[in-house]
Amino acid sequence: MEILILAHKLDAKSSIIRIFFRNAEEFIKLGHKVTIIFPHNFIIPEEHRLVESNNIFLPSVKIFSFLRGGINPLEIIYKTFFLIKYKFDVVYVYRGHRPASLIPVVFEKIFNNKTIFLEEWWEWYSGPGGLNSRRKGIFSVPIKIYDRLFELSSKKFYDGIICITSALYDRIPKIKNKIVLHGASELPDTKLNISISKSDLGFSEDDFIIGISNLKKDDHQDYLPLYQSLSKMISKGHKIKLLVTGDEEAISYLRSFVGNENIKNLGWVSYEKYISTFKLVNVIILPYPNEPRNIGRWPNKMGDYFLIGKPIITNSTGDIKKLFDNYKLGYLVKNIESEYIQILTKFINKRNINNHGNYDFDKVLSEFSFSRRISKIIDFIKNIKSKR
Repeated sequence: MEILILAHKLDAKSSIIRIFFRNAEEFIKLGHKVTIIFPHNFIIPEEHRLVESNNIFLPSVKIFSFLRGGINPLEIIYKTFFLIKYKFDVVYVYRGHRPASLIPVVFEKIFNNKTIFLEEWWEWYSGPGGLNSRRKGIFSVPIKIYDRLFELSSKKFYDGIICITSALYDRIPKIKNKIVLHGASELPDTKLNISISKSDLGFSEDDFIIGISNLKKDDHQDYLPLYQSLSKMISKGHKIKLLVTGDEEAISYLRSFVGNENIKNLGWVSYEKYISTFKLVNVIILPYPNEPRNIGRWPNKMGDYFLIGKPIITNSTGDIKKLFDNYKLGYLVKNIESEYIQILTKFINKRNINNHGNYDFDKVLSEFSFSRRISKIIDFIKNIKSKR
């Protein structure tokens, strides 16, 4: 099949960029040809590797890359022209309700009723507790209005909807062709075993190392109970060190609780170094409070944590609870200070930990691999075709 992947402009550090190219790579492995279009003004390492395979076409679209979010008029014009001019068997869209994806799809359906249009729905935008509830400023007003009008109503223009969570699946009861597919994980690879020691990072063998990845300023409120618990534990003499990645503003906020001397900021490094270094941690923590926005989305970093293979401490939210019910991956706690202190104290004292047996990381890696996920999408496409 000829497959077109349409996306909007993303932050150069976004993990979603790597996911786009991994999805394309898996389609290619199954014998399909892939074109990817999304505005960018940065170098993507995976771009060159895939282009060399002669199965992918990546237009260098930089003229309209100054505005993110799928609302740029020039982006709409370019994508509409591209879809009308070139024909594909499948058009695979992310953030499909925004104009830069929706308008080209609607125009193409007028001229071509043979193409299958899929939307991968990753986030709940409109309504109380959605992503837009965090937007501020006068420019956010028209975006909020647009998303409220079109986030759900736009789904009827697609032949199938791939929902990242069960909560999103349940929000479109009238759509017949829909499936739930969570995020994916890489499989173990020798490239992901770079030799790194604790001393290389400035840690001692006695340090209890906690991994926290991809911190952003929007996370302040979600992470506050954890930070307060760490501050108390460190002040009481616990030798806790934090291995972190993320934006400097977010890490500075963390420093205000635990001090600079207890943080190792890995920075934005290659995926291989990120995974290899985080294998040194004793535990990984992902605050993920039970709120409407979190119930509707899936943390892509969870796939990274499967690969790292260290116990995960997170919250009982949405499909994360189902995941931890089905696989032994770590511990679910409430996003409150006392519960973080309690579980971390158990780990540090090594009490009751050795009695819990092995974790299910090998099993979950197989189930959540990119290859398995793309195979399910291909089956979904075949099922849609059979109903036509």
